[in-house]
Amino acid sequence: MGTMNETLVRHAIGAIILVMLLLQWLRRRNDRHLATLPDDSSFRWAAALSIGISTMMANAAGPLYSIYGLVRRLEKKHFLGLGARLFLLLNLLKVPIGWNLDIISTRSLTIDLVFLPAILAGIFFGRKILEHINQRLFEQLLFLFALIAGFRMLFF
Repeated sequence: MGTMNETLVRHAIGAIILVMLLLQWLRRRNDRHLATLPDDSSFRWAAALSIGISTMMANAAGPLYSIYGLVRRLEKKHFLGLGARLFLLLNLLKVPIGWNLDIISTRSLTIDLVFLPAILAGIFFGRKILEHINQRLFEQLLFLFALIAGFRMLFF
C-alpha cells in the first residue's frame, strides 16, 4: 500500500463495516429516521465509494457489498448476480493498476489458472447449496459474516 499504514487502513475499513451494520440493525428496528436509507442517493454514493476504496486498498469490499445488499433488501439470487457483475467490473478495472504496481504478474496469473477448476466447482456447488437456504437465513448469514469481518479488521 505504499506509504499508507496497513493497520490504519484495516481498522478504518473494519470501523466502516461496523457502522454500516449498526445503521442496518437500527433501520431494521423500524427507526423512522433511517427508513428511507435504501433510497437515499447519498447512501448509495457512500456505499459505492466505500466499496471502491476498500477493494483497491485491502481487497475487503465483500462485507460492505453484503451490507449494501441487506439495506436494499435484495433477493438472494439478485444479490449474487449483481455482486458477480460488480466484482467482475471492479476486478477488471483493477488489472492495469495492479499490473503497474507489480501486484499482478505472469506468475500470479499462472497461480490463478491453477485455482480455476476449484473456483468453477465452488460456483457449481455454491449454487446448489443456495437453493436450500431461505432468504431470511441468507440475510442472517450475510449480517453475521460482515460482523465477523468488521470485528476482525478492527480488532485483530
